[in-house]
Amino acid sequence: MFRFTLRKPHKSITRRLHQKSPSKGKIITSGVVDTRISMSVEQYLYRSEFDYPILFIRQARPTVILGCNQNAWLDCNIHKLNKGGVDLMRRCAGGGAEYVDQGTLLVSFIGNHIKYPLLSPSNCEQLIEIAIHQAFNVDVTTNSRYQFMANGMKVGNTSFESKPEPLDSIHTLYQTSLFVNTNLEAMKEYTKNDNSVANLLTCDSESTIDDLRNSIKKNFKLLHYPVTEFKQIEIDEIGMKRIPGVRQIYDEIYTINHIYSGGVPRFNKYFYGEYDWGYIRILLQVDHGVITDISCSTDSMIIVIPHLLRDILMNTKYSRVDVYTTLGRYIERETIGILNGILRDVRELMFREMY
Repeated sequence: MFRFTLRKPHKSITRRLHQKSPSKGKIITSGVVDTRISMSVEQYLYRSEFDYPILFIRQARPTVILGCNQNAWLDCNIHKLNKGGVDLMRRCAGGGAEYVDQGTLLVSFIGNHIKYPLLSPSNCEQLIEIAIHQAFNVDVTTNSRYQFMANGMKVGNTSFESKPEPLDSIHTLYQTSLFVNTNLEAMKEYTKNDNSVANLLTCDSESTIDDLRNSIKKNFKLLHYPVTEFKQIEIDEIGMKRIPGVRQIYDEIYTINHIYSGGVPRFNKYFYGEYDWGYIRILLQVDHGVITDISCSTDSMIIVIPHLLRDILMNTKYSRVDVYTTLGRYIERETIGILNGILRDVRELMFREMY
């Protein structure tokens, strides 16, 4: 397993990141780095709640990234990952499993969305769409799963750390993976993605990943002009490792227990459904007619779903009437529209499949 080399923190890097002038933003760029380390940097920037907008953009080593509520044993091929020497990690946000490598551009928008409303997800989506069009001369749209689509094919994924409504803090993290020249055969081998994924390079073979990187940086500065001026920071893997907070976050979230949480499922009731908001897999242990354990995995952006279903259904009698009624009581009280709709879908799924 990867270990950080203990070194004296690089004061210039830490000082540059902690400059909190509200009129100065940061554009942090890097080349190909260990995805586990760059994701730790991303979490460091998010958790530090710096009082300015940040763009963090980099490439990746071959890695499969799981959503926070997915099961590693069910959503990717562990055996092939280990055999191929591909890293496995779990993001702190929702979304589905994806394979990334040096042909993938990872982009993160971080900051106070109350003070800087232009950091809203819709503005970030529009910025990415414009940047892709400028770099690859192709029109891009965003579907209901927050995926970037070009010519009917998926060319990028998105996730963000939030509760349904409102966001869980005034500081937000919007992250996207853009497939420029990603190894799509490896993606199919290591994850359960379908064949509807394409590289942006197929739209314009003359363009490069650097063209897209530069287009995103340019549009990020234009979006916030003239309110914010940006300082650009180039950082490599060594510099990332020297930030004390990054080491702590890496040790906290990239453990075997965190990545493989959920284990090999052993339950006696199984439900699965696919919806506009994502898939859901519900596993129940039923003993003497009562639900005694629940495991739920999903690629939905609404990360509270597994915990909520566990709170609602634990110790409920396993019958159509009881499960339908128990979920119904919660649905009547739930005021958040998207979560209410998800619970209704779950209720119909379980009612239909139960016997």
